[in-house]
Amino acid sequence: MIEPIRLGTRGSALALWQANTIRDLIIQAHPEQPVELLIADSQGDKDQKTPLAALGGTGVFVKQLEAELLAGNVDLAVHSAKDLPASMPTGLELAAAPVRGVVNDALIMSNGNSLSDLPTGSVVGTSSPRRVASLKHIRPDLKTVNIRGNVQTRIRKVDEGEVDATLLALVGLQRLGLESRVNDTLPLHQFLPAAGQGIVAVQIRADDNRLQKLLQPINHKATWKCLIAERALLRRLNAGCHAALGALSTMQSEEQMQMSARVMSLDGSEMIEFTASVKAGIAPESLADIVADHLTQQGAERLLEDGVSS
Repeated sequence: MIEPIRLGTRGSALALWQANTIRDLIIQAHPEQPVELLIADSQGDKDQKTPLAALGGTGVFVKQLEAELLAGNVDLAVHSAKDLPASMPTGLELAAAPVRGVVNDALIMSNGNSLSDLPTGSVVGTSSPRRVASLKHIRPDLKTVNIRGNVQTRIRKVDEGEVDATLLALVGLQRLGLESRVNDTLPLHQFLPAAGQGIVAVQIRADDNRLQKLLQPINHKATWKCLIAERALLRRLNAGCHAALGALSTMQSEEQMQMSARVMSLDGSEMIEFTASVKAGIAPESLADIVADHLTQQGAERLLEDGVSS
């Protein structure tokens, strides 16, 4: 009898969608291999009132699962790639990422059909510095407040009038069957996504050679290259959860890979952005170096420090 793979996941509806998707892909590639889900809620799930920064940033959503991995209680963990800190604990590594979903942000609002329909002074709820800065760059007349909670909770805050609108990842709404709630899909030239947005990442222990091989059939090579490049940019810029940073890599063709990145002041008044392309055969980290060097030369470090000190 083959021992089941123990897959660790958070217990939110979106996390379970991601975990079940990875489980199904593994079983599709290896029909004889059983997979069982083990739920471990993070501190970020248990405490939905304290601002993320006070809890330790977006990494608070992955620390519990990483601890379970290191302790040997689970064999792999499934994460939203955008929730992963730029560096991970010694002994762990990413092993696979299936094909990326849509990367746009979406606006959910109580009245209207687009961002331009929000009246001056409207309150938009989001805990993302990137979304706050992008919003204020376009609509400095709007107010923003920090709100926490899962997708359904944040939508409910709009429905109950606590905020006039909220910003969420479109891919999460699609995966939960909530795309009908989207009032406006925000264009990438205005809202560049977070690094890793739309990607489901599989994390394992670095010495688990069996799982490394077993997971290769579910790894989408183009998505993997883009994920590696975007995470390399985060490390190169030392950008944490407080940073108003957007980054998106794409395979323009089989021969060319492109990355666009944007660093903003938290109030949206300043913006530095750059796009570069390299031949697809070049290491994704090299593309990240090119983009990071240009952003640094243009003063990105000052804007990133603004996020840390705020």
